[in-house]
Amino acid sequence: MDEFSSEIRFTDIFEQAEIQRLQDLFSDATGVASIISDPLGNPLTRPSNFTRLCSELIRPTEKGMELCRKSDAAIIGTVSSEPVVSPCLGCGLWESGVPVFAGGKHIANWLIGQVRDENIDGNRTAGYADALGLDGTELGKALEEVPVMPVEKFRKVAKMLSFYVNGLSEKAYENYLKNRKIEELDKANNELLESEVRFRNLLMDVQSVSVQGYDADGITQYWNTASEELYGYTAGEAIGRNLLDLIIPPEMRSFVKQAIAQMVDSGEPIPASELMLMRSDGSRIPVFSSHTIVKIPGKAQELFCIDIDLSDLRKAEEKLRESEEKYRFLTENISDVIWIYNITYNKFTYISPSVLNLRGFTDTEAMKEGLSASLTPVSAKGLIEKVPSRMREFQDGISKTYIDELEQVCKDGSIIWVEASTKFQNAKDGTIEVQGVSRDITARKLAEIALRESEEKYRLLVENAGIGVGVYSPDGRILFYNQKAVEHMGGKAEDLIGKTLKEVFGEHVEKIYLNRFREVSESEQSLEYEDFVTLPTGNYWFLTNNTKILGPDGEVTGVMLLSHDITERKLAGEMLDKERLLFRTLIDNIPDAIYSKDLNYCKTLANETEVRYMGAKSEADVLGKDDSAFYPEELAKKFLEDDKLVIESGKPILNREEFIFDEQGQKRWLLSSKIPLREKGGEISDLLGIGRDITDRKQVEEALARK
Repeated sequence: MDEFSSEIRFTDIFEQAEIQRLQDLFSDATGVASIISDPLGNPLTRPSNFTRLCSELIRPTEKGMELCRKSDAAIIGTVSSEPVVSPCLGCGLWESGVPVFAGGKHIANWLIGQVRDENIDGNRTAGYADALGLDGTELGKALEEVPVMPVEKFRKVAKMLSFYVNGLSEKAYENYLKNRKIEELDKANNELLESEVRFRNLLMDVQSVSVQGYDADGITQYWNTASEELYGYTAGEAIGRNLLDLIIPPEMRSFVKQAIAQMVDSGEPIPASELMLMRSDGSRIPVFSSHTIVKIPGKAQELFCIDIDLSDLRKAEEKLRESEEKYRFLTENISDVIWIYNITYNKFTYISPSVLNLRGFTDTEAMKEGLSASLTPVSAKGLIEKVPSRMREFQDGISKTYIDELEQVCKDGSIIWVEASTKFQNAKDGTIEVQGVSRDITARKLAEIALRESEEKYRLLVENAGIGVGVYSPDGRILFYNQKAVEHMGGKAEDLIGKTLKEVFGEHVEKIYLNRFREVSESEQSLEYEDFVTLPTGNYWFLTNNTKILGPDGEVTGVMLLSHDITERKLAGEMLDKERLLFRTLIDNIPDAIYSKDLNYCKTLANETEVRYMGAKSEADVLGKDDSAFYPEELAKKFLEDDKLVIESGKPILNREEFIFDEQGQKRWLLSSKIPLREKGGEISDLLGIGRDITDRKQVEEALARK
């Protein structure tokens, strides 16, 4: 491929109307149907000369279109020196095609066909009509309308198409390249022109280059902005004065005056050099000074001095010396080991002192040791095998940094893992050396080993988990089932992996699950669903957690389902619901007052009798409230004392006689019991109260007492 082919498209080299016209002419001339599609099978042109059989009957059906695409793909995908001619997968019409290339890139397919032999297979036609859900008689009539063409003639048409397409695409691509190169050339010329303009503007105002122009006597004629900044004179102050008086120190003026005379006489500039020149305040400044002479016919020659301020360079050099000192200190004290190995001489030429902390050797000992001896036999062999290919790459001009994980032997005989970053370079004497940095990664390698073991444990855990684990592709294809999921399905993993939801569970279930996959793919969290399902092994209730799986690029690559069998829990829940209903019905219809309170002494349950005693209209009016909201202060206080006694002591109060005032203000006597309720661990969580109305009995007792 060339520099443009990677980005080229069919529409870049062919004008749509023109290629449509050529396609129509080809079909009219040869009597075959024709269409051009992209490499994926999407049409790029309108069909030419299509038969009624294909355009009105077969292609409008989903299955018919699918078979047409498969036929086209089979033809284009077959490697052959000549165009492939074969019957289509539908009615067996002859078809062929030619891939269109541009610069080595496949950009389109030119497909032809829709002709037949004289003989028509009636059985095949009838079967194909049934498969597409079409009327067999109508399909047969349309098939008879298809042009008849001997296969040998069709092969010749296909060869002609191949020659036609290759020549057409080659010519179109040549024109495309010419246009692109012309565009590139125009762009380069424009950029060059813009660059020249920018350069001229930059030269006038650049702050870092000081330019002074002067005549043969040294009288200043030009003074740019940078000269004003560098030497402290404005252009108005400098122009007309002698350059020697402006910037040349007194001790240098005689020498510079001779140099100016030499340039005037010889017409050649003196060599550039570093000078210490003078500013307007008398201070000295280092510059790199170069000279040039401009000769314009009819005018006196003009001399130019071009000075570059070296002050920052001097400061940078000082910083560089400091940096080199820091670098030396760093290499001697860093934990990583920096080393240089000369391949030509087969020896180390430098190892940083940090090798002592890494391997227990001094740098002198390590340099005598040699490269192979510093590694385990396996690591040494592997590294030596890589050197020749890396040498060839370096000699071919390829500069790379290579990363190797190696086992090194320490002075005490122990083994450590190091990550060695290496790069080839030419030494000053022309030999080849390797610069390397070795870092201790023993802890990381041990962690990787532990991670692999952990991953194996995780795999075993998933495989043997008590819940079903399944992984699906976003389009509903089964990618993984663990053992529990396979047991639920009553089959084998190999019989399920790769199948679609529709194949395993049916179209209705597939639609539900694909909708869920879309929801979880768009959600930032996992989603849970509760389902009653019928599987080959029985009926189940499942609580399923759906979690999307992301690839390295952040795209959703799958959905993982964790299916918890909650059948027993659901049945138990249904039984509990029935028991709760039975219990609630009982307490609401029993004549005694029944209630419960939390540890803050607020009502959490009250039956109808208790609600009536409290003077409320419904249970909702009393829940979350204490007795002070409904009873007189003294009475509420007495109830609270009893409640606290039961909660704090853990002992019940049984059959205590006490009174309340009902909604009509009448005194009512109750035989009251308060019982602490405990959780499984024995901690008190609630208080249960029962009150039986004994007012009639108390009245009888009082009457008897009066008598």
